[in-house]
Amino acid sequence: LERGVPAAIKTFDRKTGRFLAPNGGWAVTNQDVVYPLALLYKTPGNRYYGDKKVLEICGKAGEAWCDFQNPDGTFEFIKVDGSRWGRIFMPWSIYHWVEAFILLEDSLNKRCRARWQKGLMLAYNGLAAARKNPNSHNIPTWDGMSLTRAGLFFNRPEWVEIGRNQCRFSAKHQHRDGFWPEGDGPTTMYNFVYMHALGLYYT
Repeated sequence: LERGVPAAIKTFDRKTGRFLAPNGGWAVTNQDVVYPLALLYKTPGNRYYGDKKVLEICGKAGEAWCDFQNPDGTFEFIKVDGSRWGRIFMPWSIYHWVEAFILLEDSLNKRCRARWQKGLMLAYNGLAAARKNPNSHNIPTWDGMSLTRAGLFFNRPEWVEIGRNQCRFSAKHQHRDGFWPEGDGPTTMYNFVYMHALGLYYT
C-alpha cells in the first residue's frame, strides 16, 4: 500500500478533490483509493502514519463525493471514458467511503466530518429503501454487505437486517457447483464480487 501512494497522489486534483484517470476523465469509483490512504494514515509503522498531507487529501476526496452526489443519495455512474450508465447508489464507493469514515472520524475537521456523515446517511438511507427485497445478483450482494457494515457502525439495526437478509439470500442461491449464474452461466469476475462481498459480510 505504501509504495502505491506517490502514484495515487500524482493523480489527485486539488481543485476538485478528484483522483483523475490518465486521460483526465473521472469516475466515482476513482475515489475508492481514499480507504487505503486512510488506513495508512491510521496505521503505525508506515511513513504515512499521521501524515497531515494524506489526511488533507482524504478529506477533500471525500468531499468530492459529496459534491457529485444527488439529493436522493445516488451518484451518476459516469465512466472515465465519459459514458453514462444512469443513477446508482454505487455500493463499492460508499463502502470504501464508510470504511474511511470509520478510520478518520476523529481526525477530520468538524465541517468535513459533518459533510461526510451527511453524504453517507443520504446514500445508505436510499440504499436501504432500495434493497428491502433481496435479489440474487452481484450488486445487491455487495449492497447487503455494505449496509451491514454501515448499520453496525451507525447503530441502524434496520440497515443491518436488510443487509443480513440480502447476504443470506445470495449465499442460499449459490449454484450447487459453486458459482452464481449471471449471463447464462458462471462468470469469474462476478463470482469474485459475490465471494468478496460475502467474505466481508462474514468477517
